Amino acid sequence: MNPFQKLLNEFIDAKDMTIYALAKISGVERSFVQKMKNGSRIPADENVVHTLAQALMLTPSETMELLKAYRITKMGEENYYRREQVKNTITSFCDTQISSQLITNNITTQALELKENHEFVEGMANINKLVKA
Repeated sequence: MNPFQKLLNEFIDAKDMTIYALAKISGVERSFVQKMKNGSRIPADENVVHTLAQALMLTPSETMELLKAYRITKMGEENYYRREQVKNTITSFCDTQISSQLITNNITTQALELKENHEFVEGMANINKLVKA
């Protein structure tokens, strides 16, 4: 049983909803909902997961849980956690509070050529300066 199938079944059972009712409310085909519940298919798009979450009236945290299970099932557990680690590493460099702590007196923000919104550092030289800082 894959993580998405397991969690989807838990939510369907917890909400005491039939496959027919879920399909009717969400607009997703009944046979596709049945295949997702059985684990033989997963959605090709996250929008279907959002639609199912809305139809099941999931809380935001439950929706994020279902999305996480979907992503783990879609790309594999190892790849999912590797991507999350890379994303967290990049985000930590882009976080203005953390990046301001990393910048020493010898290196100014102008030298790093950060964009106004501090979301991206461009160029290998600038990335190396930031990493060394």
